Amino acid sequence: FSLRTSKNKEAFIESFTGSHRDVFHFLSEEVLARQPDPIREFLLQTSILRRLAAPLCNAVTGREDSAEVLEALKRDQLFLFPLDDLEYWYRYHPLFAELLAHQLKRSRSKIVPELHKRAAGWFLEAGEFGEAIHHAFNSDNPEQAASILHDHYKHIVISEGPWLIKQYLQKLPEGLLPRHPSLLAYKAFMFFLQERKEEAEALLEQAEKLGYEDKKLQAEFEGMLAVAKAVFQTTAHQFAPALNNTEKALKKLPSDSHYWRIWAAFFSGDIRYFSGSPKSAYPFYLEAYRNSEKIGSPYLAVNCSIKVANALRSMGKLKEAEELAQKMLREAGDEGLSSVPRVGTLRVLLGELLREQGELEEALRCIDEGISLSKPEKPFLGWNYLLKAALSFSRQEYPKALEAIEMIRELDREPGLPQYITIPAASWEGRILLEMGEPAEARAVLEGAGITERAGVKGGQERGHLVVARILMREKEKNMGQSRRILDRVENFAASGGNHRFLLETMLAKTGLEEKAGNFETAEQLLQKVLREGKEAGYYQVFIDEGRDLASVYARIISGGKGGLSLPANKEILKYAREIYKNIVPKITPDDKEREKGGTSEIPDPGAHRVLVEGLNPRELEILKLIAEGLPNQEISKKLFLSVGTVKWYTSNIYGKLGARNRAEAVTLAQKLNLFS
Repeated sequence: FSLRTSKNKEAFIESFTGSHRDVFHFLSEEVLARQPDPIREFLLQTSILRRLAAPLCNAVTGREDSAEVLEALKRDQLFLFPLDDLEYWYRYHPLFAELLAHQLKRSRSKIVPELHKRAAGWFLEAGEFGEAIHHAFNSDNPEQAASILHDHYKHIVISEGPWLIKQYLQKLPEGLLPRHPSLLAYKAFMFFLQERKEEAEALLEQAEKLGYEDKKLQAEFEGMLAVAKAVFQTTAHQFAPALNNTEKALKKLPSDSHYWRIWAAFFSGDIRYFSGSPKSAYPFYLEAYRNSEKIGSPYLAVNCSIKVANALRSMGKLKEAEELAQKMLREAGDEGLSSVPRVGTLRVLLGELLREQGELEEALRCIDEGISLSKPEKPFLGWNYLLKAALSFSRQEYPKALEAIEMIRELDREPGLPQYITIPAASWEGRILLEMGEPAEARAVLEGAGITERAGVKGGQERGHLVVARILMREKEKNMGQSRRILDRVENFAASGGNHRFLLETMLAKTGLEEKAGNFETAEQLLQKVLREGKEAGYYQVFIDEGRDLASVYARIISGGKGGLSLPANKEILKYAREIYKNIVPKITPDDKEREKGGTSEIPDPGAHRVLVEGLNPRELEILKLIAEGLPNQEISKKLFLSVGTVKWYTSNIYGKLGARNRAEAVTLAQKLNLFS
């Protein structure tokens, strides 16, 4: 009685408090059993459909009055709900549909394949290939399913994303694939993307023995094979043959083969970017992105936009990169893609762009949310942890930065990450260890990645070579010349590839080198130049991260300069320099405020204004005293019966509390604060 008199039967079912079995029994006895035989038969036969329309129901049931039946069901509120404003498409309440399907399978299981076959035929004729292939698979006709997939997979992947294709390729019997060569090539491509190298190579070898008589189909097939090979070669760091294959693909693929031309341009950009040239990668990424928008594929547009935005970031166009990332996140939400793993990577990239601009708290939120979302996609997850390490470094949370690197190492264990992730990870590890006062460990990590003072610079190694140069600068004066040569190599490499981010970092390292060499005027000129270029591009955090070694140069610039330079003519640059100086020398005295107004030319002493933000506990003080005695971490661990990792953790805490960057600075600041007395 309650069901019959309820005005909202969907809400009634949702609020029903019985068990699933009780609800089934209730619907069966109170609803289905009370329907006339023709209506009950209609309900059962159409239960195979995920959505209903009168012409489709006619095709499936063999009736001609489905419009009237649907109208009656709607009028009687029999768990039928419209899906559009025109009330052309409908659906059953999920629980009611489940009951109908159960009853159909129990009472008329033999007709189920035929019903699905009819539905597949109707959807195929209507051009709804995703639904067509769904019903083809359920009609026990894998040949029809393979045929639909072969002829229409590009439409399906564009309209519904790649997940459906992956699902159905896995379902197809192995013996059917050779009859449809392009499906073999697509499956190989998909496996390469999933890091299933051995399976992909076996499929590719099988596909290369096949072909098409039709010239256009054969040209597209050869282009597909070339793209699949390029994917594997790119992840294997075989950039020269990969580039040959992307160029071959773009020549072979017909002009209307938009889907594969997008991927060919995408990986052509990757090869150039990972070779160290975002400038030459950018046009290919942009072509792929624009084409994905033209064909109306939201998923591909998100995928390609990540590459475009990242190239813009490396080229020093932070504002454009951030605008694109924000735009694509909005569009992903509008398209129902907010929970897709690749959108997680887009969120992480937005976090990185915010980090570069000094917005560390918002960056942390974006990166953590993005990593959580992107966990199913291994290579992208590895890249995301790289950006997590960068953020932790900027926050001076060095143990957390090393944790992110360890996550990359864990991901690399089986079956392995590409070198364009593992080598930058080693570079970041070296940078972090150097800041923690472990130059020997930093050098060992870099040498393991093939980065030494004698090796040439390659894509992905830039940061590692900068670390090597910094290590040499901190060792002995005789290494200044070698440091200069390394920095020159990195600068030339970054400039030729249009990598503005590394160019700025290299110039800051050169500023530090000139300062250590006593070339104060050159150091001031270099820093002013970097400040102008960095401010124009929107960079901020790089100056904080690299600034503590340059505090004396900043001090001279903002106070008039003792290297012979006057204050910067551009007042905005002077203001920018003062703002950075405040952040690299946290405590500013009243006298400094007067200097900011131009009241004196006295040089601020960066080390003189440090204060102990938080007191050291007894264990930290004990470790600091041993550091002052010159004991390395391994010796401290033995002396105090602690693990080396625990000693590093304490050391990082000490640095944070003192505001120090390394062992020497920590000891100097501790002496100024009389911590050893």
